[in-house]
Amino acid sequence: MLQAQEIPTAPGRLPLLGHSHRITGDPREFVLSLARLGPIVRVYLGPQASYLLTTPDLIRDVSLGRAGDFHRDTLREAISELVSGATNVLSGPEHDLRRRMIAPVFRQGPLTSYAQTVASIADEWSASLVAGACPDIRPHVHELVMRTMFATLFQADSDAADDHINFIRTHIPWLLSEVIIRGSLPAPLRRLRVLSNRRFTSQSKQVRAAMRALVEQSRLGTDRPDMASTLLSHVDEDSGATLDDDDVIDELLLALAAGIGSQSSTFSWLIYEIVRAPAIASRVYEELDSVIGTGPIQPAQASSLPFLRKVLMETLRVWAPWITLLTADGPVRIGPTAFPDGTNIVFSPYLVHHQDRYFPDAQTFDPDRWDDDVDRQAMMPFGVGQRHCPGNNFALLSITLAAAALFSRWRPQLPGDFRLKVVGRDFVLSPVRLPLLLTPAG
Repeated sequence: MLQAQEIPTAPGRLPLLGHSHRITGDPREFVLSLARLGPIVRVYLGPQASYLLTTPDLIRDVSLGRAGDFHRDTLREAISELVSGATNVLSGPEHDLRRRMIAPVFRQGPLTSYAQTVASIADEWSASLVAGACPDIRPHVHELVMRTMFATLFQADSDAADDHINFIRTHIPWLLSEVIIRGSLPAPLRRLRVLSNRRFTSQSKQVRAAMRALVEQSRLGTDRPDMASTLLSHVDEDSGATLDDDDVIDELLLALAAGIGSQSSTFSWLIYEIVRAPAIASRVYEELDSVIGTGPIQPAQASSLPFLRKVLMETLRVWAPWITLLTADGPVRIGPTAFPDGTNIVFSPYLVHHQDRYFPDAQTFDPDRWDDDVDRQAMMPFGVGQRHCPGNNFALLSITLAAAALFSRWRPQLPGDFRLKVVGRDFVLSPVRLPLLLTPAG
Protein backbone atom coordinates (compact mmCIF):
# COMPACT_ATOMS: atom_id res chain seq x y z
CA MET A 1 0.00 0.00 0.00
CA LEU A 2 1.34 3.40 -0.97
CA GLN A 3 1.54 5.86 1.90
CA ALA A 4 0.35 9.44 1.35
CA GLN A 5 3.77 10.78 2.31
CA GLU A 6 5.32 8.81 -0.58
CA ILE A 7 3.26 10.68 -3.19
CA PRO A 8 5.44 13.06 -5.23
CA THR A 9 5.00 16.81 -4.83
CA ALA A 10 4.79 18.97 -7.95
CA PRO A 11 7.91 21.13 -8.36
CA GLY A 12 7.88 24.89 -7.93
CA ARG A 13 6.10 25.18 -4.59
CA LEU A 14 6.47 28.52 -2.78
CA PRO A 15 5.86 29.26 0.93
CA LEU A 16 2.19 30.12 1.65
CA LEU A 17 1.36 30.42 -2.07
CA GLY A 18 2.12 26.79 -2.83
CA HIS A 19 1.65 26.27 -6.57
CA SER A 20 -0.91 29.06 -6.97
CA HIS A 21 1.57 31.15 -8.97
CA ARG A 22 1.82 28.31 -11.50
CA ILE A 23 -1.90 28.34 -12.27
CA THR A 24 -2.52 32.10 -12.27
CA GLY A 25 -3.28 33.24 -15.80
CA ASP A 26 -2.64 30.30 -18.11
CA PRO A 27 -2.35 27.04 -16.09
CA ARG A 28 -1.91 24.66 -19.04
CA GLU A 29 1.84 24.09 -18.84
CA PHE A 30 1.75 23.33 -15.12
CA VAL A 31 -1.30 21.06 -15.36
CA LEU A 32 0.06 19.05 -18.29
CA SER A 33 3.39 18.55 -16.52
CA LEU A 34 1.80 16.59 -13.68
CA ALA A 35 0.91 13.35 -15.47
CA ARG A 36 4.55 12.26 -15.73
CA LEU A 37 4.95 12.44 -11.95
CA GLY A 38 2.53 9.59 -11.29
CA PRO A 39 -1.14 8.68 -10.91
CA ILE A 40 -1.46 10.92 -7.81
CA VAL A 41 0.49 14.15 -7.33
CA ARG A 42 0.58 16.44 -4.30
CA VAL A 43 -0.12 20.07 -5.15
CA TYR A 44 -0.58 23.11 -2.95
CA LEU A 45 -3.31 25.58 -3.92
CA GLY A 46 -2.20 27.81 -1.07
CA PRO A 47 -0.63 26.43 2.13
CA GLN A 48 -2.75 23.24 2.29
CA ALA A 49 -1.90 20.07 0.39
CA SER A 50 -4.28 18.68 -2.22
CA TYR A 51 -3.90 15.46 -4.18
CA LEU A 52 -4.39 15.59 -7.93
CA LEU A 53 -5.47 12.45 -9.80
CA THR A 54 -4.01 12.03 -13.28
CA THR A 55 -5.76 8.86 -14.52
CA PRO A 56 -9.40 8.35 -15.52
CA ASP A 57 -9.60 5.11 -13.49
CA LEU A 58 -8.84 6.93 -10.24
CA ILE A 59 -11.13 9.82 -11.14
CA ARG A 60 -13.96 7.39 -11.82
CA ASP A 61 -13.31 5.61 -8.51
CA VAL A 62 -13.85 8.93 -6.73
CA SER A 63 -16.73 10.15 -8.89
CA LEU A 64 -18.65 6.87 -8.79
CA GLY A 65 -18.33 6.47 -5.01
CA ARG A 66 -15.99 3.48 -5.06
CA ALA A 67 -13.26 5.34 -3.16
CA GLY A 68 -15.53 6.62 -0.39
CA ASP A 69 -17.62 9.72 0.24
CA PHE A 70 -16.77 13.28 -0.75
CA HIS A 71 -18.30 16.72 -0.31
CA ARG A 72 -17.95 20.35 -1.38
CA ASP A 73 -18.68 21.98 1.96
CA THR A 74 -15.71 24.35 1.61
CA LEU A 75 -17.06 25.76 -1.65
CA ARG A 76 -20.57 25.82 -0.20
CA GLU A 77 -19.40 27.96 2.72
CA ALA A 78 -17.33 30.24 0.48
CA ILE A 79 -20.26 31.18 -1.77
CA SER A 80 -23.16 30.75 0.67
CA GLU A 81 -24.31 34.36 0.34
CA LEU A 82 -25.08 33.74 -3.33
CA VAL A 83 -25.79 29.99 -3.49
CA SER A 84 -26.13 27.83 -0.40
CA GLY A 85 -27.88 24.69 -1.58
CA ALA A 86 -27.52 24.07 -5.32
CA THR A 87 -26.85 20.61 -6.70
CA ASN A 88 -23.14 21.20 -7.25
CA VAL A 89 -22.43 21.92 -3.54
CA LEU A 90 -24.77 19.36 -1.96
CA SER A 91 -23.58 15.91 -0.88
CA GLY A 92 -24.92 12.52 0.14
CA PRO A 93 -28.70 11.88 0.29
CA GLU A 94 -29.38 15.62 0.03
CA HIS A 95 -27.50 15.69 -3.30
CA ASP A 96 -29.24 12.54 -4.57
CA LEU A 97 -32.68 13.98 -3.84
CA ARG A 98 -31.86 17.28 -5.51
CA ARG A 99 -30.62 15.47 -8.62
CA ARG A 100 -34.01 13.78 -8.88
CA MET A 101 -35.80 17.07 -8.27
CA ILE A 102 -34.08 18.91 -11.13
CA ALA A 103 -34.08 16.02 -13.61
CA PRO A 104 -37.41 17.02 -15.26
CA VAL A 105 -35.87 20.31 -16.43
CA PHE A 106 -33.55 18.43 -18.79
CA ARG A 107 -35.84 15.68 -20.09
CA GLN A 108 -36.59 15.41 -23.79
CA GLY A 109 -39.97 17.15 -23.63
CA PRO A 110 -38.70 20.37 -22.01
CA LEU A 111 -35.54 20.28 -24.16
CA THR A 112 -37.70 20.21 -27.28
CA SER A 113 -39.61 23.20 -25.96
CA TYR A 114 -36.43 25.14 -25.16
CA ALA A 115 -34.91 24.30 -28.54
CA GLN A 116 -37.19 26.59 -30.54
CA THR A 117 -36.32 29.49 -28.24
CA VAL A 118 -32.62 28.69 -28.50
CA ALA A 119 -32.74 28.48 -32.30
CA SER A 120 -34.67 31.73 -32.69
CA ILE A 121 -32.31 33.67 -30.45
CA ALA A 122 -29.24 32.19 -32.18
CA ASP A 123 -30.61 33.17 -35.58
CA GLU A 124 -31.38 36.72 -34.44
CA TRP A 125 -27.95 37.00 -32.85
CA SER A 126 -26.13 35.86 -35.98
CA ALA A 127 -28.13 38.28 -38.13
CA SER A 128 -27.23 41.16 -35.79
CA LEU A 129 -23.48 40.76 -36.34
CA VAL A 130 -21.89 43.33 -38.64
CA ALA A 131 -19.61 42.56 -41.58
CA GLY A 132 -15.99 43.61 -41.24
CA ALA A 133 -13.51 43.57 -38.38
CA CYS A 134 -14.88 42.40 -35.04
CA PRO A 135 -12.26 43.30 -32.39
CA ASP A 136 -13.44 40.49 -30.10
CA ILE A 137 -16.27 38.02 -30.66
CA ARG A 138 -16.34 36.94 -26.99
CA PRO A 139 -18.61 39.76 -25.72
CA HIS A 140 -21.06 38.88 -28.52
CA VAL A 141 -20.93 35.21 -27.49
CA HIS A 142 -21.46 36.21 -23.87
CA GLU A 143 -24.53 38.26 -24.83
CA LEU A 144 -25.95 35.35 -26.84
CA VAL A 145 -25.54 32.93 -23.95
CA MET A 146 -27.07 35.39 -21.49
CA ARG A 147 -30.11 35.95 -23.71
CA THR A 148 -30.54 32.23 -24.26
CA MET A 149 -30.23 31.33 -20.59
CA PHE A 150 -32.72 33.95 -19.37
CA ALA A 151 -35.21 33.10 -22.11
CA THR A 152 -35.18 29.44 -21.04
CA LEU A 153 -35.14 30.16 -17.29
CA PHE A 154 -38.09 32.56 -17.30
CA GLN A 155 -40.91 33.43 -19.68
CA ALA A 156 -41.04 37.09 -18.61
CA ASP A 157 -44.32 38.81 -19.41
CA SER A 158 -44.16 42.15 -17.60
CA ASP A 159 -42.02 45.27 -17.43
CA ALA A 160 -41.25 44.46 -13.78
CA ALA A 161 -39.93 41.03 -14.74
CA ASP A 162 -37.78 42.59 -17.45
CA ASP A 163 -36.34 45.00 -14.87
CA HIS A 164 -35.42 42.14 -12.56
CA ILE A 165 -33.80 40.20 -15.39
CA ASN A 166 -31.80 43.24 -16.50
CA PHE A 167 -30.61 43.77 -12.93
CA ILE A 168 -29.42 40.17 -12.66
CA ARG A 169 -27.74 40.33 -16.07
CA THR A 170 -25.81 43.41 -14.99
CA HIS A 171 -24.54 42.03 -11.70
CA ILE A 172 -24.16 38.28 -12.20
CA PRO A 173 -20.88 38.33 -14.24
CA TRP A 174 -18.88 39.92 -11.40
CA LEU A 175 -20.49 37.66 -8.82
CA LEU A 176 -19.62 34.56 -10.80
CA SER A 177 -16.01 35.71 -11.19
CA GLU A 178 -15.92 36.06 -7.40
CA VAL A 179 -17.31 32.54 -6.98
CA ILE A 180 -14.19 31.21 -8.75
CA ILE A 181 -11.87 33.30 -6.59
CA ARG A 182 -13.64 32.57 -3.30
CA GLY A 183 -13.86 28.88 -4.05
CA SER A 184 -10.11 28.63 -4.65
CA LEU A 185 -8.91 30.64 -1.63
CA PRO A 186 -8.45 29.20 1.86
CA ALA A 187 -10.82 30.79 4.39
CA PRO A 188 -8.10 32.85 6.17
CA LEU A 189 -7.01 34.45 2.89
CA ARG A 190 -10.59 34.93 1.76
CA ARG A 191 -11.42 36.89 4.91
CA LEU A 192 -8.65 39.38 4.13
CA ARG A 193 -10.53 40.58 1.03
CA VAL A 194 -12.73 42.89 3.10
CA LEU A 195 -14.03 45.22 0.38
CA SER A 196 -14.68 42.42 -2.11
CA ASN A 197 -16.42 40.40 0.59
CA ARG A 198 -18.74 43.29 1.42
CA ARG A 199 -19.57 43.81 -2.23
CA PHE A 200 -20.15 40.09 -2.73
CA THR A 201 -22.54 39.93 0.22
CA SER A 202 -24.46 43.05 -0.84
CA GLN A 203 -24.81 42.13 -4.50
CA SER A 204 -25.67 38.51 -3.68
CA LYS A 205 -28.60 39.69 -1.56
CA GLN A 206 -29.82 42.00 -4.33
CA VAL A 207 -29.52 39.38 -7.07
CA ARG A 208 -31.31 36.79 -4.95
CA ALA A 209 -34.08 39.33 -4.22
CA ALA A 210 -34.52 39.97 -7.95
CA MET A 211 -34.50 36.24 -8.64
CA ARG A 212 -37.07 35.69 -5.86
CA ALA A 213 -39.44 38.19 -7.48
CA LEU A 214 -39.19 36.27 -10.76
CA VAL A 215 -39.77 32.93 -9.01
CA GLU A 216 -42.81 34.32 -7.21
CA GLN A 217 -44.20 35.47 -10.54
CA SER A 218 -43.59 32.00 -11.97
CA ARG A 219 -45.57 30.44 -9.11
CA LEU A 220 -48.62 32.32 -10.40
CA GLY A 221 -48.46 30.44 -13.68
CA THR A 222 -46.44 27.23 -13.45
CA ASP A 223 -47.56 25.93 -16.83
CA ARG A 224 -45.07 28.14 -18.67
CA PRO A 225 -42.51 26.23 -20.82
CA ASP A 226 -39.49 27.44 -18.84
CA MET A 227 -37.07 25.99 -16.29
CA ALA A 228 -38.43 27.94 -13.33
CA SER A 229 -41.98 26.65 -13.84
CA THR A 230 -40.78 23.08 -14.29
CA LEU A 231 -38.82 23.20 -11.03
CA LEU A 232 -41.70 24.76 -9.13
CA SER A 233 -44.28 22.23 -10.26
CA HIS A 234 -42.27 19.02 -9.79
CA VAL A 235 -43.07 16.61 -6.94
CA ASP A 236 -40.59 13.81 -6.20
CA GLU A 237 -42.35 10.46 -6.65
CA ASP A 238 -40.34 8.68 -3.95
CA SER A 239 -40.49 11.23 -1.14
CA GLY A 240 -43.24 13.69 -2.12
CA ALA A 241 -40.67 16.49 -1.74
CA THR A 242 -40.98 19.80 -3.58
CA LEU A 243 -38.55 22.67 -4.01
CA ASP A 244 -39.13 25.88 -2.08
CA ASP A 245 -38.28 29.30 -3.49
CA ASP A 246 -34.73 29.32 -2.12
CA ASP A 247 -34.06 25.89 -3.63
CA VAL A 248 -35.30 27.06 -7.03
CA ILE A 249 -33.25 30.26 -6.83
CA ASP A 250 -30.12 28.20 -6.06
CA GLU A 251 -30.69 25.91 -9.05
CA LEU A 252 -31.43 28.77 -11.44
CA LEU A 253 -28.28 30.59 -10.35
CA LEU A 254 -26.32 27.37 -10.89
CA ALA A 255 -27.77 27.09 -14.40
CA LEU A 256 -26.73 30.69 -15.08
CA ALA A 257 -23.22 30.03 -13.79
CA ALA A 258 -22.79 26.99 -16.03
CA GLY A 259 -24.20 28.77 -19.06
CA ILE A 260 -22.42 32.08 -18.72
CA GLY A 261 -19.06 30.58 -17.83
CA SER A 262 -18.48 27.18 -19.39
CA GLN A 263 -20.89 27.47 -22.32
CA SER A 264 -19.56 30.87 -23.41
CA SER A 265 -15.98 29.61 -23.28
CA THR A 266 -16.78 26.37 -25.11
CA PHE A 267 -18.58 28.17 -27.93
CA SER A 268 -15.68 30.63 -28.22
CA TRP A 269 -13.26 27.70 -28.51
CA LEU A 270 -15.45 26.03 -31.12
CA ILE A 271 -15.33 29.21 -33.21
CA TYR A 272 -11.55 29.39 -32.79
CA GLU A 273 -10.94 25.76 -33.76
CA ILE A 274 -13.10 26.00 -36.88
CA VAL A 275 -11.75 29.35 -38.06
CA ARG A 276 -8.09 28.46 -37.58
CA ALA A 277 -8.34 25.25 -39.64
CA PRO A 278 -9.45 25.86 -43.27
CA ALA A 279 -9.95 22.14 -43.98
CA ILE A 280 -12.26 21.78 -40.99
CA ALA A 281 -14.07 25.03 -41.80
CA SER A 282 -14.67 23.91 -45.37
CA ARG A 283 -16.37 20.71 -44.21
CA VAL A 284 -18.49 22.62 -41.68
CA TYR A 285 -19.62 25.08 -44.38
CA GLU A 286 -20.42 22.29 -46.82
CA GLU A 287 -22.55 20.49 -44.25
CA LEU A 288 -24.39 23.65 -43.24
CA ASP A 289 -25.04 24.64 -46.87
CA SER A 290 -26.56 21.20 -47.46
CA VAL A 291 -28.71 21.05 -44.32
CA ILE A 292 -29.62 24.68 -43.62
CA GLY A 293 -29.00 26.64 -46.76
CA THR A 294 -29.97 30.26 -46.21
CA GLY A 295 -31.79 29.54 -42.91
CA PRO A 296 -33.44 30.28 -40.57
CA ILE A 297 -32.10 27.67 -38.15
CA GLN A 298 -34.56 25.00 -37.03
CA PRO A 299 -34.08 22.87 -33.89
CA ALA A 300 -34.52 19.60 -35.75
CA GLN A 301 -31.52 20.43 -37.93
CA ALA A 302 -29.14 19.95 -35.00
CA SER A 303 -29.37 16.17 -35.36
CA SER A 304 -28.52 16.41 -39.08
CA LEU A 305 -25.08 17.99 -38.57
CA PRO A 306 -22.82 15.02 -37.71
CA PHE A 307 -19.54 16.69 -38.64
CA LEU A 308 -20.33 19.82 -36.64
CA ARG A 309 -21.14 17.54 -33.69
CA LYS A 310 -17.75 15.84 -34.08
CA VAL A 311 -16.05 19.24 -34.07
CA LEU A 312 -17.95 20.12 -30.90
CA MET A 313 -16.94 16.84 -29.23
CA GLU A 314 -13.30 17.47 -30.11
CA THR A 315 -13.59 21.01 -28.75
CA LEU A 316 -14.93 19.59 -25.49
CA ARG A 317 -11.98 17.20 -25.37
CA VAL A 318 -9.29 19.79 -26.07
CA TRP A 319 -10.81 22.55 -23.92
CA ALA A 320 -12.30 20.53 -21.05
CA PRO A 321 -12.56 21.95 -17.51
CA TRP A 322 -9.03 22.30 -16.17
CA ILE A 323 -9.78 21.75 -12.48
CA THR A 324 -12.41 20.42 -10.09
CA LEU A 325 -12.12 19.78 -6.36
CA LEU A 326 -13.78 17.51 -3.79
CA THR A 327 -13.07 16.93 -0.10
CA ALA A 328 -13.00 13.53 1.60
CA ASP A 329 -15.99 13.03 3.88
CA GLY A 330 -14.34 10.52 6.22
CA PRO A 331 -11.40 8.21 5.42
CA VAL A 332 -11.14 7.28 1.73
CA ARG A 333 -9.00 4.94 -0.33
CA ILE A 334 -7.96 6.00 -3.84
CA GLY A 335 -6.13 3.22 -5.65
CA PRO A 336 -3.62 1.81 -3.15
CA THR A 337 -3.51 4.96 -1.01
CA ALA A 338 -5.55 5.80 2.09
CA PHE A 339 -6.37 9.45 2.86
CA PRO A 340 -7.86 10.88 6.05
CA ASP A 341 -11.08 12.82 6.46
CA GLY A 342 -10.85 16.36 5.08
CA THR A 343 -8.28 15.61 2.35
CA ASN A 344 -8.72 17.74 -0.77
CA ILE A 345 -8.84 15.68 -3.97
CA VAL A 346 -8.33 17.49 -7.28
CA PHE A 347 -8.62 16.28 -10.84
CA SER A 348 -8.37 17.81 -14.27
CA PRO A 349 -10.35 16.55 -17.27
CA TYR A 350 -8.09 18.81 -19.34
CA LEU A 351 -5.05 16.84 -18.18
CA VAL A 352 -6.64 13.44 -18.90
CA HIS A 353 -7.84 14.54 -22.35
CA HIS A 354 -4.31 15.60 -23.34
CA GLN A 355 -2.58 12.29 -22.64
CA ASP A 356 -1.68 10.25 -25.71
CA ARG A 357 -2.36 6.95 -23.95
CA TYR A 358 -6.06 7.81 -23.79
CA PHE A 359 -6.35 9.94 -26.95
CA PRO A 360 -3.62 9.15 -29.50
CA ASP A 361 -1.86 12.27 -30.81
CA ALA A 362 -3.81 14.16 -28.17
CA GLN A 363 -2.32 17.58 -28.96
CA THR A 364 -3.82 17.48 -32.46
CA PHE A 365 -7.34 18.79 -32.97
CA ASP A 366 -8.91 15.96 -34.98
CA PRO A 367 -12.72 15.75 -35.21
CA ASP A 368 -12.46 12.49 -37.16
CA ARG A 369 -11.07 10.68 -34.12
CA TRP A 370 -14.73 10.42 -33.08
CA ASP A 371 -15.33 8.01 -35.99
CA ASP A 372 -13.03 5.54 -34.23
CA ASP A 373 -13.25 3.58 -31.00
CA VAL A 374 -12.42 6.49 -28.69
CA ASP A 375 -11.79 5.70 -25.01
CA ARG A 376 -15.03 7.20 -23.79
CA GLN A 377 -14.23 6.22 -20.21
CA ALA A 378 -11.50 8.87 -20.39
CA MET A 379 -13.79 11.53 -21.89
CA MET A 380 -15.20 13.61 -19.05
CA PRO A 381 -15.96 17.23 -20.09
CA PHE A 382 -19.21 17.20 -18.08
CA GLY A 383 -17.90 15.20 -15.13
CA VAL A 384 -18.58 11.61 -14.10
CA GLY A 385 -21.16 9.80 -12.00
CA GLN A 386 -23.36 11.74 -9.59
CA ARG A 387 -21.32 14.90 -10.29
CA HIS A 388 -22.04 14.64 -14.02
CA CYS A 389 -23.54 17.91 -15.25
CA PRO A 390 -27.30 17.33 -15.69
CA GLY A 391 -27.50 20.12 -18.27
CA ASN A 392 -25.03 18.55 -20.73
CA ASN A 393 -27.63 17.84 -23.43
CA PHE A 394 -28.99 21.38 -23.18
CA ALA A 395 -25.45 22.77 -23.53
CA LEU A 396 -24.70 20.56 -26.55
CA LEU A 397 -27.95 21.57 -28.23
CA SER A 398 -27.45 25.28 -27.53
CA ILE A 399 -23.86 25.37 -28.81
CA THR A 400 -24.72 23.32 -31.91
CA LEU A 401 -27.58 25.65 -32.87
CA ALA A 402 -25.50 28.75 -32.13
CA ALA A 403 -22.63 27.46 -34.29
CA ALA A 404 -25.03 26.56 -37.09
CA ALA A 405 -26.51 30.05 -36.99
CA LEU A 406 -23.10 31.71 -37.06
CA PHE A 407 -21.39 29.64 -39.74
CA SER A 408 -24.38 29.35 -42.07
CA ARG A 409 -24.45 33.16 -42.35
CA TRP A 410 -20.79 34.13 -41.94
CA ARG A 411 -17.32 33.02 -43.05
CA PRO A 412 -15.13 34.31 -40.20
CA GLN A 413 -11.35 34.61 -40.40
CA LEU A 414 -8.66 35.28 -37.83
CA PRO A 415 -6.42 38.32 -38.38
CA GLY A 416 -3.04 37.39 -39.80
CA ASP A 417 -1.18 38.64 -36.75
CA PHE A 418 -3.38 36.87 -34.21
CA ARG A 419 -1.59 35.09 -31.35
CA LEU A 420 -3.66 33.03 -28.94
CA LYS A 421 -3.47 33.89 -25.24
CA VAL A 422 -5.34 31.81 -22.70
CA VAL A 423 -6.64 32.68 -19.23
CA GLY A 424 -8.06 30.49 -16.47
CA ARG A 425 -10.72 32.67 -14.86
CA ASP A 426 -13.29 29.87 -14.82
CA PHE A 427 -13.33 26.09 -14.66
CA VAL A 428 -13.08 26.14 -18.46
CA LEU A 429 -10.16 28.12 -19.89
CA SER A 430 -10.96 31.08 -22.14
CA PRO A 431 -9.19 32.96 -24.92
CA VAL A 432 -8.13 36.37 -23.64
CA ARG A 433 -9.35 37.84 -26.94
CA LEU A 434 -10.78 36.42 -30.15
CA PRO A 435 -10.82 38.98 -33.00
CA LEU A 436 -12.50 38.00 -36.27
CA LEU A 437 -13.00 39.35 -39.74
CA LEU A 438 -16.64 38.64 -40.59
CA THR A 439 -17.53 38.08 -44.25
CA PRO A 440 -21.07 37.15 -45.32
CA ALA A 441 -21.51 33.62 -46.68
CA GLY A 442 -22.43 33.15 -50.30
